Amino acid sequence: SDSGQKLYDIIYPCLLRGELVQLDFTGVLVFASPFVSIAFSQLLKNIRKEKLNKLIEFTYLNADGWNIIHEIMTNAKHYYTQSLKL
Repeated sequence: SDSGQKLYDIIYPCLLRGELVQLDFTGVLVFASPFVSIAFSQLLKNIRKEKLNKLIEFTYLNADGWNIIHEIMTNAKHYYTQSLKL
């Protein structure tokens, strides 16, 4: 989870400025849910999913990585949508 927080701390300010962020997953074979959750899900607190989709580019991300990121981002979107209603 520390690595996920480090990645978040690097990419979040860039995304807020509207900069394209390219993430290269060359050689990454295993994806830990805590890393992905911390690195990406909290981005949805202040950035709309549509904007994130335009600003983050994933390269060499295998199917397992896509599946984990998709699941975590879907759950995060639901969480933040419900939190706004409270």
